[in-house]
Amino acid sequence: VDLAGINVRDLADRNNETVISGEQGVQGDPSDNRKRLFAIDHDNRRRLKTLVIDGVTFKGANEGAFSLNPNSTETLFRYCRFIDNHNLTSTGRGGAIENQGDLTVFGSEFVGNHAIKGGAIHSLGGRTTVLSSRFLDNVAEYRPNAAALIFEASAAGGAIYLDHSRATVQSSIFHGNQAIGIKAVGGALAVRPDTQGTFADTFLTHCTIVGNQIVSGAGRVD
Repeated sequence: VDLAGINVRDLADRNNETVISGEQGVQGDPSDNRKRLFAIDHDNRRRLKTLVIDGVTFKGANEGAFSLNPNSTETLFRYCRFIDNHNLTSTGRGGAIENQGDLTVFGSEFVGNHAIKGGAIHSLGGRTTVLSSRFLDNVAEYRPNAAALIFEASAAGGAIYLDHSRATVQSSIFHGNQAIGIKAVGGALAVRPDTQGTFADTFLTHCTIVGNQIVSGAGRVD
């Protein structure tokens, strides 16, 4: 994704905010909210090179706000906010975004999202690029009734979980994120290798990672 010429906006400016919400039913109860808000499917013909989503707030989804499937169009979230989205299903991948494609996040904010793996973002394979963004108070939380293997079901990556996904995270802030539960790992980020024990290239530069924690577990990146 070409980011040349992009100017950083003030995330506090909400005068022209567009909100897409899954909230319905009892306020403050995510269990009765709408499920996934959007799924971006494969595009073998590559009719659309890059999908740009600009200045939108996504909140209150019950099974994650977005999923990017393998071979989907390159997707750029620019100056977006993801607030209080949940994915505590049996797979529990990504409270805000489940990525299996080519994801870029720029100048965006993830606040209070919940999942089992990757409170904000879960990436399986593919490529993940995060630039100049903030991850605040996101939670990876283990639910004992999750129908999965122990490692899969354990909480991992309060903000981001990378499952053999090539990743670059630059000039971003991680604060107040948590991984909670049995064998929890990575208060801020967790990185998992493939079945051969090989890690994909992962680069973190000029990031602030502070005040994240694990409750009853062991740390990867806190």
